[in-house]
Amino acid sequence: MPDRRAALTRDAVQWLHAQGGGATHPSGPPRPTAFLCHQAVEKYLKGAWIHKKRARPPATHYLRELGEGLRIPKRLLRHVLFLNPDYTVARYPDAANGVPYELYDEATARAKVKAAQEIARWVESLIRS
Repeated sequence: MPDRRAALTRDAVQWLHAQGGGATHPSGPPRPTAFLCHQAVEKYLKGAWIHKKRARPPATHYLRELGEGLRIPKRLLRHVLFLNPDYTVARYPDAANGVPYELYDEATARAKVKAAQEIARWVESLIRS
């Protein structure tokens, strides 16, 4: 299991780094940034799940389930809830009730990157402990 956790975490780092380079400014268009932030956080949480529980994480994209399963602090749960819809809304018009790219702007993308980075810092500290 440690190898899978490390692989998920390394992949999450790469996905998140690609969206902000360690900064809060996204490097790509807003809509893909939102989706990729969701994906990075999902990988971080699944990696933490493996590390803490020594078990496979649930086969889900639902960030709240993953976060609550890890007892994510309430201050970060709001970030999880902010990012969760982007798995589908950023990609599918039916889920977005409109054209997905029209729902995202640079300010939203920056906020998504910042939320993902805060969750990433928590997960990294959880793995180190």
